[in-house]
Amino acid sequence: MIVFGGVRRETSWMIDQGDKPELWGWLFINYRGYGLSGGESSERVLLEDAGLIYDYAAARPDVDPANIVLLGRSLGAYFAVALAKTRPVRGAILATPFDSFAALGAERYPWLPVGLLLNGRYNAVGIAPTIKVPALFILAERDDVTPMEHGAALARAWGGPKRTVTLEGARHYGIERRAELWNAVGEFLGQIESSPTRQNVHAVGAWPHCPRARHP
Repeated sequence: MIVFGGVRRETSWMIDQGDKPELWGWLFINYRGYGLSGGESSERVLLEDAGLIYDYAAARPDVDPANIVLLGRSLGAYFAVALAKTRPVRGAILATPFDSFAALGAERYPWLPVGLLLNGRYNAVGIAPTIKVPALFILAERDDVTPMEHGAALARAWGGPKRTVTLEGARHYGIERRAELWNAVGEFLGQIESSPTRQNVHAVGAWPHCPRARHP
């Protein structure tokens, strides 16, 4: 399980959150500039880093590359979606995701040309229809950062089988402390464990090489 966290979030604190399935290994990622990772973040370099991180995990002797699942939280959902397009994964778990930064910005700042002002599009909904692996969408009912309807739009666009779980009364932050989130994750992984392995067809070398972050 490769975990991509939210913006401005150092991910190691999530290690002790919730009852995680013991049969799965967990790899938590800090973006460039967060935690002990050096450098500066942008959409381009973080996409490159995601590919490097996947390749590192898949090459480990204690990892079955046919059973890699991605978990993306908030901003991390975009990197999970983008990585699922370019690398073979068993499934994706997208918690408090969004469809695109442009759609979020158009809702919050309708008088600005947000799509032209952003440093990167983060257009998950444009990628989602091409991905055929199973996905679990976890939405927060009262999400005040990535409103639930944006995650629902991404779920509707997903090209493979999907399930959506709504955390009643939940806001954007703190959902990692809710048992129903980890129960849904455990159920999803249990279904994957009992189903035949399926792999997407992906382009090889879709991202160019970039320098490895200090602590990938």
